[in-house]
Amino acid sequence: MKVSGLLGAVIGGVLGMAAWAALAALAHYETGILAWAIGGAVGFGAVLLGGRGTAMAMAAGIIALASIFAGKVAANHFLITHESSKLLAGITSDVHEEALADAEAFSRLVSGDEHRAFMVARGFTAAQDPAQVTRAELEEFRSLNVPILEKVHAESPDLEGYRRIVAGHAFGDLSPFQLALEDLNFIDVIFALLGIGTAYGLVMKAGPAAEKEDEAAGAEQAYTGA
Repeated sequence: MKVSGLLGAVIGGVLGMAAWAALAALAHYETGILAWAIGGAVGFGAVLLGGRGTAMAMAAGIIALASIFAGKVAANHFLITHESSKLLAGITSDVHEEALADAEAFSRLVSGDEHRAFMVARGFTAAQDPAQVTRAELEEFRSLNVPILEKVHAESPDLEGYRRIVAGHAFGDLSPFQLALEDLNFIDVIFALLGIGTAYGLVMKAGPAAEKEDEAAGAEQAYTGA
């Protein structure tokens, strides 16, 4: 198995991974079909630099799998960064001041029975009457908004501090690696398998390993000499 073929496969994988990450960074979009393209880049790179044979084809498949997963992780990094930046950009000083006022008003509530009225009064629902607030809206308010209101009241943060609270609640400890695993779906698996198969197939179609080519050439020369 030629080292140059492995190098070509790795270069192809890195270029494909970079293209996937660039799409996410520039267009804020990612698609699983790029996994197929990465497999093609890995296989082409291996063949271009002399990779041949079953062992090289299997190595190309493994490199394609690693490159595909790394590409998805890199794309998720840029998507999380974009969504976080967009969220924080919408938190202005006016929003911050309103959040402080909301937190102060919420701290004065005596019981959970007052949550519906609070939601209507402070604009956490489109309902005009507490009785119109649905149970689903109430549960969402308690799970998403109440923790932020309580933290804001406890800390009285400045604008940047409030942004950190919101970002922390929205994204928590979510990492690009974790998102890649959680976001994995049937279509992603199909394209990944196509990518791996393409990398393997391109190398296999390129011909036998160099050693076998040499053996075939030697056999042919021996036959000719005979």
